[in-house]
Amino acid sequence: MFKFLRKHLTVPERPSRLSILNFAKPDAFPRIQTTSDSTLGGYSTAYLEPYRASADTNLVGHFHGNLNQTLPKGETKVKQSGWAMFKTKNRIQDPNAQFKPFYLFKSQANFWWDWSPFEVLHMRVMNLTPNRKFMVNIQTDTMSRTDLYQHRLFTNPLSSGSSDSNASPVWENIFINLNEFVLTNRRHRSSSISI
Repeated sequence: MFKFLRKHLTVPERPSRLSILNFAKPDAFPRIQTTSDSTLGGYSTAYLEPYRASADTNLVGHFHGNLNQTLPKGETKVKQSGWAMFKTKNRIQDPNAQFKPFYLFKSQANFWWDWSPFEVLHMRVMNLTPNRKFMVNIQTDTMSRTDLYQHRLFTNPLSSGSSDSNASPVWENIFINLNEFVLTNRRHRSSSISI
């Protein structure tokens, strides 16, 4: 009896690699939404589209658009402009969905993934825009919609080992330990909570 229970109650081994988004699969694109400062009256644009360089290459996500730092007219609260982003859509599409301190059922939560099985975020990126700053954000499921775990995304837009400014960008594998993300609220660091 105990052998049977031990066999069927043991915790399964965690996989060494879990995929969050794989743009090589077309079903990843409907799960993404883009936004920019245009939601606040700004003039930037953002698009994330499937792209294949040639018939024998994998499908990738091409994030592009125009950044415009012109402040929106008549919006005195907006102090900075010129940003764009893409993110996964909330599981609950209701715009009035609220973040709560706890949920009676997991189905009520407004999360997309449970990050507890993850230790490292691995991204494969190509930076075509030198001198731009990029951030990776993980939205929290808390009472505050402005809570974000953030980490700077450092990329090398030029091919490795080349000092030529006309060198072509290359694909880079970037690894970020999840415990290196910093909890922020409205871009201010909150040191009391860690991921």
